[in-house]
Amino acid sequence: MTARKDGMAIPETDPGLVMRWDWKNLTGGGIQTVAGLALLYISMGYNFGSSVQMGPGYLPRVLSVIFIGLGLITMATARHALPTSNAADRTPANWRAPLCIFASILLFMLLIERAGFLVTLLVVTICARLADRDVTWKSTLIVAVITTALNVAIFIFGLQMPFKLWWW
Repeated sequence: MTARKDGMAIPETDPGLVMRWDWKNLTGGGIQTVAGLALLYISMGYNFGSSVQMGPGYLPRVLSVIFIGLGLITMATARHALPTSNAADRTPANWRAPLCIFASILLFMLLIERAGFLVTLLVVTICARLADRDVTWKSTLIVAVITTALNVAIFIFGLQMPFKLWWW
């Protein structure tokens, strides 16, 4: 600690650290906040109701406000003291994970009506597992089969959801 003229102590800064933005948290929080605002806007068209007599807009509106709050918190914590590094130390952006997850969601939307619940879950799980470079095909197939079996047991047989199991 060093002292200023007015007697206040100020902490010494570590020359090996620099304040930097964590762009992953900043953009992730921004996307989450924008999605929450969009959902809030959409849910305004539905009747809110009350806590006792919930309307169709109650849960979407409450969840969108929570989503917005979490996005803002994520953005607020995106500034960190990080070690100084050269530009050569930076790794290129990994687009594989977000693209695979987005593709999984898109495949679910496209296949659920056409291919049936079982095939859709197998394809979506395999696509989502491709986001990680370190997984093997054997583990991917095992996870896909177990995930599909549990979802079929829970949603088709347990909750009796009206999904068609196969495409026929």
